Amino acid sequence: IHLGAYNTALLLELLNGLYDVLVQPDGIDNPQRVNHIIIWDNVSFHKAAQVHEWFQDHPRFSISYLPPYSPFLNPTEEFFSAWRWKVYERNPQSQVPLLQAMEEACRDVAFEACQGFMRHSRRYFQSCLDQEDITCDVDEALWPDRDRRHDAP
Repeated sequence: IHLGAYNTALLLELLNGLYDVLVQPDGIDNPQRVNHIIIWDNVSFHKAAQVHEWFQDHPRFSISYLPPYSPFLNPTEEFFSAWRWKVYERNPQSQVPLLQAMEEACRDVAFEACQGFMRHSRRYFQSCLDQEDITCDVDEALWPDRDRRHDAP
């Protein structure tokens, strides 16, 4: 577990760990081998030059970015939302230290809830791949264009 800001160096460490787990070191490369697609949001360190170089050096891995303003496609965002509420419920400023509240909250977000976050995101995948307009299917408060939002004054 890493406490603190995430950066390019830590991301490269994660990618190397994924590579070690997912790619067998048999030295044989053929079209039958599985390729891996990493899907990320648009955080700046995801787009760092060293990260692009890593993908060039590891051709069995490719990267695809989520569109901006699309947390409904990112189950990690849904987890963080649920987790923040679990931390908040512990009243960390007056009841327990913040790090303790954060650790306890991780255990309180049920595995089944995480599966639900994945199902919710996957519900949109085919529509996105088909480049359909899905704005009517998501929370309009997430829309970046205020003129298209029904709740905008």
